[in-house]
Amino acid sequence: MSLSYVKSETNKPDKKRGKSYKDEAGVKMFGARMREIRKSKLITQEQLEHATGFDLRQIGRIERGEVSTSLSNIFKIAECLGVPVHELFLFPAPKEAKKGK
Repeated sequence: MSLSYVKSETNKPDKKRGKSYKDEAGVKMFGARMREIRKSKLITQEQLEHATGFDLRQIGRIERGEVSTSLSNIFKIAECLGVPVHELFLFPAPKEAKKGK
């Protein structure tokens, strides 16, 4: 059985809505929060690279909000920063996420 779907502008299919969902504002705020916590603990990106095993460039991309990261990676980041996972999400709800309501 074949499923048909429409591709979004980003070429990532979403079978339910016909377009891809990416909360860009949320991704940027997550990255900013991650950077804020890292710096408050006086941890460098290089130290986080070694602790997580992630590529240094990927850490920078996450912090700049250029890429979204997996839930598994978020748990690893929280562990290496020494904070509960929810601490990484303590930022105001992005306005973009409220549009659909």
